[in-house]
Amino acid sequence: MSVEERLGLTRTEDQPRYGEKLLHYGNSAEAMGVMDNPDAHGRVDGFCGDSTEMFLAIRDGVIAEARFTTSGCFFSRAACHAAVALAKGKPVAEALKIDENAILAELGGMPEDHEHCAYLASLTLRWAVEEWREKRGPGGRARPDAAW
Repeated sequence: MSVEERLGLTRTEDQPRYGEKLLHYGNSAEAMGVMDNPDAHGRVDGFCGDSTEMFLAIRDGVIAEARFTTSGCFFSRAACHAAVALAKGKPVAEALKIDENAILAELGGMPEDHEHCAYLASLTLRWAVEEWREKRGPGGRARPDAAW
């Protein structure tokens, strides 16, 4: 039995096969979970009913570690995992440029009726980065009143 069949991701003869990256990101738990004491956190409740959270550890303006949780389906997990993989090692300004198109490209695409999962993942990443930037203030230093 193939991975697709075990996951219930069967297809008809005329449908394309799911890409290896999509299957890897959707099946892997390596970046899943809550991070203790993150420097940034974002949570978004999607119109589809899925909720996603991202946790970032940021060192010298670079995303050193990133984790996520989601209540969503296989495709939400894959999109969130791809988002944090793309963000890790990037300066926060570059991470803000990771949009749904970048996530879909990293995944090698996904079914059209699940592409909104990539948007939800990109929005959650953006919220986390923006929260960090807000805490830092205009000069890039932690504001004394920032709630950690």
